[in-house]
Amino acid sequence: MTNEKTQKKEYRVGIVGDGLLTRAMLEILWKERPGGVFNKVRVVGIVIPNAQAPNIDMLRLDVPVYTSKEDLLACHPDLDILFDLEMDKSGTVGHAGVSLIDQNAVTFLTELFDDEPVAESCQIDFSRTRTLLDTIVDEIKDEIILLDPKGLIMDLNKVAYSRTGKDRNDFYGRYIWEAFDAFPNFCTLPRDDVQLWSAVAHDQRGEEVQSQVDPDGRMLYFKVFAYPVKNTSGELGNIVILRRDITQRTFMEHRLQKAERLAAIGELSTFIAHEIRNPLFAIAGFANSLLRSNTLVDKDREKVGIIIEESNRLDKILKSIINFARPTQGTTGEVELATLIKSTMDIMSMSCKKQDIEVFVELPDKIPNVKGDAELLRQSLINLIKNSMEAMPDGGTIIVSVTTQRDMVRVTVKDTGRGIEPDHLDQVFNPFFSTKDQGSGLGLPMIKKILDDIGGGIDVKSRVGEGTTITLTLPPYFAVPGKKTI
Repeated sequence: MTNEKTQKKEYRVGIVGDGLLTRAMLEILWKERPGGVFNKVRVVGIVIPNAQAPNIDMLRLDVPVYTSKEDLLACHPDLDILFDLEMDKSGTVGHAGVSLIDQNAVTFLTELFDDEPVAESCQIDFSRTRTLLDTIVDEIKDEIILLDPKGLIMDLNKVAYSRTGKDRNDFYGRYIWEAFDAFPNFCTLPRDDVQLWSAVAHDQRGEEVQSQVDPDGRMLYFKVFAYPVKNTSGELGNIVILRRDITQRTFMEHRLQKAERLAAIGELSTFIAHEIRNPLFAIAGFANSLLRSNTLVDKDREKVGIIIEESNRLDKILKSIINFARPTQGTTGEVELATLIKSTMDIMSMSCKKQDIEVFVELPDKIPNVKGDAELLRQSLINLIKNSMEAMPDGGTIIVSVTTQRDMVRVTVKDTGRGIEPDHLDQVFNPFFSTKDQGSGLGLPMIKKILDDIGGGIDVKSRVGEGTTITLTLPPYFAVPGKKTI
C-alpha cells in the first residue's frame, strides 16, 4: 500500500547556512524544469546562525529567516528535509519524519547539477538530429521499415504507414506479416523458402519484385530490398526493408516491349499479305468450285464446306493483322459525341436485350464535341459493348456514361461481368492476347491505337466477380472557326 508521504504534492524543505553553497542549493531548488522531483520542492525557511543579517539578494524570494534550527522546526513541524550546510554528517533530526542532509551530500548534488547544462545541450542536439533524420526519411518516396531479427516492427517512415490509412503507432511492436499483406511469410517459414529472408539470414542483401491489385482493380508493382544490419557483436541486430513503387517504370518497359513487337508485326504483316493471302484465295476459290460441282457426294461436300469456313476465318484474322499494322485510316475532325453514343447504343441495345442485359446510358445535358473519326470511335464503342456482353453470358448490366474532367472528355463503359484476372490486367493491350477461344486479341490494342493517334487514352479497371470498367479519354474539339462537324 502507498504510504501518506509518497502521496504528497510537494516537499517542504529548510536550509541551514548563509554561504556560496546555500546560494548554489537555492539555484538548484528554484530552477524551473519540465517535470521532475524538484518542481515539488518548496523552501519554507532558512536558518542563519549567530543572528547574521540575511543576504536578501541571495534569497531572491520572501522566505522566513530563523536564527536556529529549533525555531525553524517549531514553526514548521511538517518539514520533510533539512539541508544543514554546516554539518558534515547526514542522518535524522531529532524531530519525527525530518531527514537531515549534510554539506557533503549537498556538495555532491550541486556538482551533479553542474553537468545538467551539458546534458540539456546534448538532449537538444539529439532532438534536432532525430527531427532532421525523421524529416529526411519521411520525405523519401520509398517505404522504409525497421525490424528486429524476429520480424517485429521497430520503426517505419510516413510513406509505409500512410498507404494503409493507419497511424504510425498502430505498427509498433507488430510482426511485419501481421501488419503488411506483402510479407506473409517473412521470418516465419524456413529461411531457404523465402527469398528475402534467406538472403538476410545469410548476411546478404535480398531483393524481389512484388505485385498487388489496388482497390480500383489495377496492378501495382514494387521492388523490395531487405538489408541485414549487424550489432556490435557481429550478429544480426536489425533488418531494414525498403519497398519501391516501380509501377510507372514497369509500365514504360512494357510499352517499349509492345512498340518493338508492333514494329515486328508490321514487317510480318506485309509478308503475310503477299505470301499467305494469295494462296488462301486460291484455296477458297477452288473449294467454292468444288462445292458447286454436282459430282460430290454429301460427305465430300461437307468436307469442302469446312475448308471454305476455315479459309474465311483465316482471311478475317489476316485482315485484322493487316489493319492493326497499317496506320489508322480515318479523317480526324469534330465528332458530336452525344449523337454518336445514342445512335450506337440504340443498335447495340437490341442485342443486349436478347441476352437479358440491361443497358443504361447516362449523358449530361451538355457534352463537348471531341476530336477524332466518327466511324473509328463508333467501332471502338461497339467493341467495348461486345466485350461486356461476352463477359455476361447469363445477363447483367452495362452502364455507358460521359464526364468532363479537366481538359478531357471521358466515356466510361461499366459492366457487371466476370471481370479480368489480375495476372491478365497488364496484358489486355498486348496484340494477340485473348482469353476467348475465338478471339484475335486485337480489339483493345486497336482501340488504344485509335485513341493514341488522336491524343487520347484508354484505362481498364477490373475485379474478378465484380465486373470491368473501361474509360476512353478523348480530347475536346476547340472552337476554332472554319472546321466542319462530322
